[in-house]
Amino acid sequence: MTQLDPKALARINVDDIYPPLMALAVRLLENCEAQGARYYVVSGLRTHAEQEALYAQGRTAPGAVVTRARGGESLHNHGLALDFCRDSNMTRAGLQPDWSKRAYEALAHEAAKLGLEPGLYWKFTDAPHVQLKISVHGLDVRKLQAQYATGGLAGVWRHLDGFTWPQVPQSST
Repeated sequence: MTQLDPKALARINVDDIYPPLMALAVRLLENCEAQGARYYVVSGLRTHAEQEALYAQGRTAPGAVVTRARGGESLHNHGLALDFCRDSNMTRAGLQPDWSKRAYEALAHEAAKLGLEPGLYWKFTDAPHVQLKISVHGLDVRKLQAQYATGGLAGVWRHLDGFTWPQVPQSST
């Protein structure tokens, strides 16, 4: 297995991400690195206010539209989604972001192989986004919001613990 760059997860608090997703995300980064594609996680858990600020972009605030989800409507608000950034030149120090859709094909392919849901394949494309595929258990964001309303993030995760999620495959090495 390829050695993961320790900076790949430095921008998020890994404890804020639902553990089954976090375990798969680490393997996802390793699998992509083994193919010569280095990604960094640049966004994980977001507050509702942070999500509202992103939603405002391209609407009431400067910038391009980057999300269709308001505060509480994103899986980021429940620790169930991650955004990645592709390093376009792994030989140079620092991160050289590549935001082209093509740069996220390896990420999307490997994410799907692990049972995750990549935003690259959505109608409203969000190429850097990968999330836990909650729909396989008949869940949607409204059900998560109801759990959040009564138990916060811990309540959402307790509810999710009642389901079986994809496991990290055993290494062949």
